[in-house]
Amino acid sequence: MSQSGEPFFEAFRELQPDVDIVILPPEEQPVPVPSADREEADAAARDTVRTVRTLLQESGVADRPRSDHERWDRQRGDVHVHVARARVDHDDSYSATESLLRLGGVLDGGGWQPEPVDSPAPWLVATSPAGLRADVAVEHSQLVVTVTSAPLRLEDDPA
Repeated sequence: MSQSGEPFFEAFRELQPDVDIVILPPEEQPVPVPSADREEADAAARDTVRTVRTLLQESGVADRPRSDHERWDRQRGDVHVHVARARVDHDDSYSATESLLRLGGVLDGGGWQPEPVDSPAPWLVATSPAGLRADVAVEHSQLVVTVTSAPLRLEDDPA
């Protein structure tokens, strides 16, 4: 009876008994990234910004002082994602953590799939049915909400 169940490797082992054979799992096939024109890229950017604002509104922190930022990030070659981020000021880390928990409930109720991140700081990530990714964390006394678009293949650099 062969040890590996693979006749080729058994024959090789007989010829080269001192050589270790390692069989690696097959490589994951990359997920195809859709191509987008400038209009579709602009729509994706508006969607990430709108999603951040909606999440803040629905979790009850939209009226707190905050700073907003958005940008395009190149993932590789001509593949880009749009990132929108809001840093919402709180009085202390406790109230920021309460906001994170409320926001987690909003994400869960909205069909997102939130998952806590094993980290010393309160942190969760969530994926929407539309392929958006939300990253929500507490940094000191700020709630940081980052929404990233699904990857897009863009002919021109949007930055």
